[in-house]
Amino acid sequence: MAYDRLFNGIQEMGYYLPICMLYVPIMESITKGFTVGKFICRIKVRKFLGLDITPKEAFLRWTGGVLDFVCTLGLAAIISAIISEKTQRLGDRLAKTIVERV
Repeated sequence: MAYDRLFNGIQEMGYYLPICMLYVPIMESITKGFTVGKFICRIKVRKFLGLDITPKEAFLRWTGGVLDFVCTLGLAAIISAIISEKTQRLGDRLAKTIVERV
């Protein structure tokens, strides 16, 4: 009985994990820098020159987010934002983007 629940949980995670993992880069690419949360908070991801981000930058930013939050439990993001002149985390530095108010 317990193995059935475990298998069902792993199977469901296999369905939803790719969707959750790709939500941010896909939404930022389609909406030119917004996700639902960013839209509500009135912030947007842009390149340094104020241009809209491309799917490449969105994916690089997401990849850096994995390093920032998953691998270091957010410590790298906090330290990077404190050290950075424009409050960028590692993902933003990697993609050469900034988050600004709209």
